[in-house]
Amino acid sequence: EKQLISPLTRAVLKPQRKLFTILSRDNVLLKIRELGNPRAKKSDHLPMFYEITEAAKALLDAGEEIPCNLMSKVLKFMLLQIKASDKHRREAEQVSGAVADDGLCMMAHSKKVAGLKPIL
Repeated sequence: EKQLISPLTRAVLKPQRKLFTILSRDNVLLKIRELGNPRAKKSDHLPMFYEITEAAKALLDAGEEIPCNLMSKVLKFMLLQIKASDKHRREAEQVSGAVADDGLCMMAHSKKVAGLKPIL
């Protein structure tokens, strides 16, 4: 199974595959450890529903395995976080596209005005 997944993982990690995200057990455990105790960090930009990682971190710190129902909630949290980051990326692309369109319209308008003859 790992022989089949590893080439796919390498392909997704290439820069031209920026719209793909890998969720592996290692990534999930890293995110649990990172967000499991947010009160110690006092960050202003905590993701929505981060509280689920606190329960998972408590189990990991106790040396226990994360139960399936809790892991499913953590995975849902991760998917919602991916969705939110994709939404922010799309909004940023729309804003940059709108700015570029406005710039092109202004250039076209200035060329039209420059080509007009003054009325005397």
